[in-house]
Amino acid sequence: MQPGQQGTRSYRAFPARLLSELRNIERTVGLDDVGQPSVMNAGQETPLLWEQELGRLLSSFMGPRRGLREPCAYLKAGRRFKGWQQVRHGPKGEHWIVEVEITDYEPASGRLSGLLEAYSVPESDKPVTTFFEGEVVDNRNHSFLTSDWGAGAETDIRHWSRFKAFQPLRREVMACGGRHGGLARHRHLYMRWKELFFIEGCESRLTIAGFYYLCLDRVSGAIEGLYYDPSCAPDQHLMLQPTEKPAGFGFGFGDVERA
Repeated sequence: MQPGQQGTRSYRAFPARLLSELRNIERTVGLDDVGQPSVMNAGQETPLLWEQELGRLLSSFMGPRRGLREPCAYLKAGRRFKGWQQVRHGPKGEHWIVEVEITDYEPASGRLSGLLEAYSVPESDKPVTTFFEGEVVDNRNHSFLTSDWGAGAETDIRHWSRFKAFQPLRREVMACGGRHGGLARHRHLYMRWKELFFIEGCESRLTIAGFYYLCLDRVSGAIEGLYYDPSCAPDQHLMLQPTEKPAGFGFGFGDVERA
């Protein structure tokens, strides 16, 4: 052993342990999927790279705790979506056109409202319009656990798990009481919509006893939904696209926070 070698090893061991701990925290809270990539690979440890890597990791934790810049641009009042809803009845099923308009959204409370209009509904000669209120899963006001409308935790996890984007979140959501630490930086936003009453077409055979689980892509604005009614067995699948793109980039995080 050369003079000073032990001290050098101790110096290197300390930042190595520190960086290891910070990286683990970064992965745990979901920052590693959107942050800057690591500037240092194994075998490339130099004082300059130690400093750069430490700076990168610290910058991940210095951002606003409640997310970035602004709420999701696709959830502003006046935003419209169009798509279809499918009900599976045996091999055929039913299919109709759906239009949605967001009438109000309050990020602070995680609540929104809107109108849902269905066209070409079987056995109905005019559109069916309903008013709905919704909840945004934001870790602050609402979690992934519904605790209402006949849905328990098992039902919630089963339906959320049908969204591909939810799969990486599933384990932590189950372990943390319906919350996820990386939700503020997740690309997708999760909601529930509950239709409250008919505005038009109440004589149709459609029911509003259930509610929708929804997953919104913050980048494209696409919405995928699953309708759950404890008294109705067939699956109902909703797919929507925004009728127009926001003026700015739609990927905002101000409406959710880390658990």
